[in-house]
Amino acid sequence: MIPDKTNNSKDWWDKSKIFAEIVAIIALIIFGYAVNSSIKSSELDLKYVQLAVGILQSEPNDTTSGLREWAVEVLVKHSKIPLTNAAKNELLKNQLPTVRWDSGISWDSNTKWGN
Repeated sequence: MIPDKTNNSKDWWDKSKIFAEIVAIIALIIFGYAVNSSIKSSELDLKYVQLAVGILQSEPNDTTSGLREWAVEVLVKHSKIPLTNAAKNELLKNQLPTVRWDSGISWDSNTKWGN
């Protein structure tokens, strides 16, 4: 009996399609994991920056100098625009002012949303 080349070709094609689908699923899972990890990392970075800003908005004193240094380093690490040495020194020695936007929202810890 002569082997049927059409069936062999079809079997190979079917197997390669299944393999390609499995590879695509695995790639999608890896991509989803990478995106999710990136989002979680960004959320954590944002929380650190918020904490640092809160620390820097408090009045500086001798007991919080180490904490203020940490807060400045957090801002330095996450800032796309580098802080000058003068700006770093000002943040260490002075209270970070509360930023007010044109909308009248004050970004301090006492803000009550919806009021």
